[in-house]
Amino acid sequence: MEWSRTENLKPQYVYIRRNGYAEGDPNLNERYRGQRCSVSEKKLAGGDLSLELRGLHLSDEGTYQCNAPNLHTDLHSRSCSTNLHVGNVSQPEIYSAGPKDGGLSLTCDSGCWYPRPEMSWLDSEGTVLDAEASVTYTPSEHCYAVQSNLTARGTGRLTCRVHLAHINHTTEAHHDIPLIPGLNAGHITAIVIGSLCAVGALILLAYGSVAVGKIIRKRMCCQDLL
Repeated sequence: MEWSRTENLKPQYVYIRRNGYAEGDPNLNERYRGQRCSVSEKKLAGGDLSLELRGLHLSDEGTYQCNAPNLHTDLHSRSCSTNLHVGNVSQPEIYSAGPKDGGLSLTCDSGCWYPRPEMSWLDSEGTVLDAEASVTYTPSEHCYAVQSNLTARGTGRLTCRVHLAHINHTTEAHHDIPLIPGLNAGHITAIVIGSLCAVGALILLAYGSVAVGKIIRKRMCCQDLL
């Protein structure tokens, strides 16, 4: 049984199994040797050839193909393939820059993401608010950083939402502005309470996609080939 990359990777094999894991096979790509790839012995006995890939990198994105012999007939081996999507995510942060135009100036900083994410502000009712945004890209780090400025008027919870459609991953930060009688948003700068709420900096997504940063592993499915 073999797992391989369909792109221009030489050698193309990421996992080879003969009578056990063939780590010493010269056709196995160096990037995938050792403990990066594995197949469950228990699941293998039931016909599940799913590959688990650890220590993901952006360069791991691509199409993976599984080839397995047909043990029930004399036909040639059967195959299946799956697409792995990889992205880098961070936890956004909100900070206050003080009073502005009768309100409170807030900035949301996405941190490092890849590919480029979308950022939006929402009020306590879930309504999307108008806000300015700027994007900085650092090629050497494959890093997109988004900053968005909002002038908040009134009280309640504001949410900065960052979404990466490439891997269908969303992370949020929240900022609470308390209601205090006799004070408006421009007067409560010193007592604004800020909090962060992470949907998750580490998350494993569904079949065919994954978010990384410090993500450890991804399981790619290939069943019922035996």
